Amino acid sequence: MELTEEQIRFLQGLDFLKLGQAVNHEQWQTAAITAQRMERIIKRTGLSDMERNMMGLKQAIRCKNQIESKQILSQLVAKRVRLLKQVSDET
Repeated sequence: MELTEEQIRFLQGLDFLKLGQAVNHEQWQTAAITAQRMERIIKRTGLSDMERNMMGLKQAIRCKNQIESKQILSQLVAKRVRLLKQVSDET
């Protein structure tokens, strides 16, 4: 799967870091807003393998479940790393 410029920009962006920090510091409102923005970008750019994780993450954030949020976020970050590695391997 070849990634578009928009997908690469999103994957290289700071949203994952911001979301991780918000969850780690239990800043649930910030986490919810960041997750919602990321979900819109994921849907718009067609990163469908991340959509399911994002729905689960939003639910965990709504429930203020830090452990579950971190577990799902780690899965998302693993997918992000895999996709970025794929891009670097192609160049």
